[in-house]
Amino acid sequence: MFTALNARLGRRPWIVGLAVAATAGVLVAAAFAIGRGTDASRTAGPGVRTASRPTAVGSGESDRPGPSSSARQVAPLPRTDDPAGYAREVAAALFDVEPAAVTRPAFLQFWQGELPTVVYSDAAAKGLSLAAQNADAINNMTSAWIPSQAVWDSEAADQTISQFTITSVSVPDYWANAVAAGTYRDPGLHLERVMGVLTQTYGRDPARRYTSARSVVIDLGLLCGPTQAGGCRLVAPQQPPGPGGS
Repeated sequence: MFTALNARLGRRPWIVGLAVAATAGVLVAAAFAIGRGTDASRTAGPGVRTASRPTAVGSGESDRPGPSSSARQVAPLPRTDDPAGYAREVAAALFDVEPAAVTRPAFLQFWQGELPTVVYSDAAAKGLSLAAQNADAINNMTSAWIPSQAVWDSEAADQTISQFTITSVSVPDYWANAVAAGTYRDPGLHLERVMGVLTQTYGRDPARRYTSARSVVIDLGLLCGPTQAGGCRLVAPQQPPGPGGS
């Protein structure tokens, strides 16, 4: 997704905001626009997970089947009430995608299937509807994380293959502080920060393929049990705060 490194960045504006050193992080989900504090890191589970898609979600396999595997690639994520574990699956599904193996409409349909079936209680008490809550999540996805159809098609033509290696999952302190202050009371509401390295290989000429790597970070608002039955769902995929907050 980065042809010749810097030149490629111009074609992938959606990924620029993912850099760990980025300074323009804005919380685009209105329901999650809260105060910010310092970072309180909670490291991920044992070892470092390398997400290798497109394979069956959560399989951990490293082989890369061709386009015929696209139906498996967009299968729903494993249901779990562990927010850190679910955040790992979300990040893997979001960043480790092969555009030539799945269409953009199918990818968007995949994310529609990962949205909550209920409104979290803090927002419901203020009259937020389920449709509005989930529309915000999809808007966040398409405005900051999922490329346009034109870029998707270009990457498919370039045979772009991505591999996302997760290095940590943490709860940012701005979220912990907001919960402690009573800003959010829903026991099923969580926010997890996933950090990792995205390695991408691309190039239409098999003899001249390019590889680039970039550090990325994303804050994931999640709704889990007891509010959301049947395992965690994605409420707000958002960019982390800018300087002075984490």
